[in-house]
Amino acid sequence: TAGVTFAAALIDLNGGITAAGQLVNLDAGTNGLTIDGGAITTTGGNDTAGGAIDIDTTGNGSALISSSLVTSGGTATGTNAGVAGGAVTIDTAGTGVITFATAADITTSGSAGTTGANGGAGGLVTLNTTNTNITLNDTTITTTGGASDTATTGAGGAVTFSDEVVLATGAVAITTGTTAGNILFSDTLDGAQALTLTAGTGNVTFTGIVGATPLGLVTINSAGTALASAAFSSAGLTWTATTEIQTDGLVTSTAAVNFAAALIDLNGGITAAGQ
Repeated sequence: TAGVTFAAALIDLNGGITAAGQLVNLDAGTNGLTIDGGAITTTGGNDTAGGAIDIDTTGNGSALISSSLVTSGGTATGTNAGVAGGAVTIDTAGTGVITFATAADITTSGSAGTTGANGGAGGLVTLNTTNTNITLNDTTITTTGGASDTATTGAGGAVTFSDEVVLATGAVAITTGTTAGNILFSDTLDGAQALTLTAGTGNVTFTGIVGATPLGLVTINSAGTALASAAFSSAGLTWTATTEIQTDGLVTSTAAVNFAAALIDLNGGITAAGQ
């Protein structure tokens, strides 16, 4: 019924962790951290937020995640609003990388509100290295707000990749639900896999070059605005945004390019081979 904190030069989890709405704090040293024996789950009790999952390494420690990370707000009771899911944060230092193995996903979700009450928010998801790779293998990242019958659905949390992202194997899907929740790629994005993004009314931003190795089909199901600030290469783009789609670099596609928004601002041109 209390938090879980580990601090060691090497952390190797061969079994899952279930912490009832409490913080799970894993601090590894230069030998890094491996999670491969079961999910880390922290779900709040009634009317209590889900616990945060905070993973850090020092030195040159890497984080290899082979099991899912799940945090959920607890059930709302009486006339109460839903409560938030916890934040999921992974920070590595030095040359340490972050790798999500096949079938290792992140889910943080707010709980539904009671009749006439608002839903709880999804938690923030932040993956941060010191200018090294974040590798995703058929990864699904979901941060969504809880439902409400007549009031307001909870906001999704923001998803932030602070450094280079590589899509290694299998399609990757990231969703912040139907409400607010930005998706930000702060550096380059690479790898010949499909990518599906759903940001609701939140924004989708690609800051660095996308597709030095061209991505597969890149789909944005929903966003407030979608911005690609540099060159973008993929096997097709299907983007839907409420307000604006803006591309500032050359878009190169080997399949169809379909944009739908109130404003389309094309500043770098499109090369669509044979389309």
